[in-house]
Amino acid sequence: MEPPPPQPEVRTRQKMCYGILLVVLIAVTFSTNTQIGKSTLTKNFQAPLFMIWFTTNWGCFLFPIVCVPRLIKRRRDLSLFDMYRESATVFSVNGLTFESFLFKVGLFSVIWLVANVTYMKALETK
Repeated sequence: MEPPPPQPEVRTRQKMCYGILLVVLIAVTFSTNTQIGKSTLTKNFQAPLFMIWFTTNWGCFLFPIVCVPRLIKRRRDLSLFDMYRESATVFSVNGLTFESFLFKVGLFSVIWLVANVTYMKALETK
């Protein structure tokens, strides 16, 4: 026997808790990256592109963490591939195509690179 669906206010509270948890995880990730960047970018070690790669990997680490509650909640209905396909609709109606990938991810990558290089340069100790 399936449990009854949760009440709307319970769902709202659950979404709020998930949102707060996500914001906390992002804040911890960014503050940790800032501290690591500040302590590693010295006169002897100049590698802002390595630091951008490192911080980007930590950001990518958050995506599965966001997916876990949905997978636990809808164990039978939703697979990891279905969740990926749903996330890929951000790129276009057809999902992830080569053209949409190049345009949207390429543009975002250039903006991400410029923003992070300037941020890492600002963290350098003189």
